[in-house]
Amino acid sequence: MAAEQTSKTIEAYPMKGGDGVHSYANNSSYQKGVTNAAKRLITEAVVEILDIENFPSSNTFRIADLGCSYPFLLPPIRQKILCCRVPKAVVDKSSPAWNKGRIHYTSAKDEVIKAYEAQYVEDMEYFLHARAQEVVRGGLVALIVSGRPNGIHHSQTTQNLTFDLLGSCLMDMAKKGIVSEEKVDSFNIPLYYMSPQELAAAVDRNGYFSVERMEDLPLIQEIITSTITKSQIAASHLRAALDGLIKTHFGDAILDELFDSLSKKIEEGMPMLISGGSINFFALLRRKAMD
Repeated sequence: MAAEQTSKTIEAYPMKGGDGVHSYANNSSYQKGVTNAAKRLITEAVVEILDIENFPSSNTFRIADLGCSYPFLLPPIRQKILCCRVPKAVVDKSSPAWNKGRIHYTSAKDEVIKAYEAQYVEDMEYFLHARAQEVVRGGLVALIVSGRPNGIHHSQTTQNLTFDLLGSCLMDMAKKGIVSEEKVDSFNIPLYYMSPQELAAAVDRNGYFSVERMEDLPLIQEIITSTITKSQIAASHLRAALDGLIKTHFGDAILDELFDSLSKKIEEGMPMLISGGSINFFALLRRKAMD
């Protein structure tokens, strides 16, 4: 059972706002497709699993949309934010887990991967504990997770391979003197792609919820209706999602060159990315009837 949680310092990195060419609004068709794929499962859950008769008598039924959460670390408030924490050890030069020359754990040494895994465990515990304070007994929490298949190593997932390419673009810019190598060394992507097994284990450790349903969602194939290539679309989608994070650390002067370079590397590495494993899965949790 989770102990009382202390307050945590959380940094928020919003996605690109507005309706411009690089905005999240114009670069989230994939996310929309995944959400639409989960609607049937959410509807079925409400009809088949949600036992309204057992709820306290009330004229109000509340639903909270928490939006995007990476990696599911949200304070106990109902708002859409992008936030999470990088493990302290990966930016500590004296630590065995210092992630020099990389911006993610994808193909890093074991110490870096273990640091990210430990951070994920802590963050998920905080997330589930916070949700347990909001959700009434018998209430449901529906999660749509971008993750990795059970048994697949972190270095074999499409999302993580893309972060490796982004990191190589930043290192190229460091070699050209556009950004400092020290600046790159101190930058890490605060995202962890969990497997269904890891989520189930986190729920079990927390103790407040039971897993009522968990299944993979169908893969979403985006329809290209313009002259823009798949690699350009992929780079643009990532730019929209990471805009706030990258601007906070490097400023916005590098964005165009950085993501133009990423688009080219995605094009060159497309066979590798296609062969990578990735899934979106749906998980339905129910609040247990306990103190």
